[in-house]
Amino acid sequence: MTLSDVAKVLRVETATLSALAVRLERDGLLVREPSPKDKRAMLLHLTPRARELGEQAEKITQSELSKLTKDVADTDRKRMVELLQGILKNLDDNPP
Repeated sequence: MTLSDVAKVLRVETATLSALAVRLERDGLLVREPSPKDKRAMLLHLTPRARELGEQAEKITQSELSKLTKDVADTDRKRMVELLQGILKNLDDNPP
């Protein structure tokens, strides 16, 4: 993916993500390479170490979410997800 593609997915400004990409590359978590389709664009690739850290973060996140919602009924959890998805859609349709 290009930097602008990732920025759209993360709902952040390209400049914000660009600064983060520089730090991630410096720390060995990201590799940037020129796009063969667009000479102006750079493709971003996570390193194996970054993927490993992402998997660890996902496990921690799931564990913490399970703790937070352990006493919430499944139907309420599903409704909460629907509500949050609606909020994200509204943000996409009407950015601040």
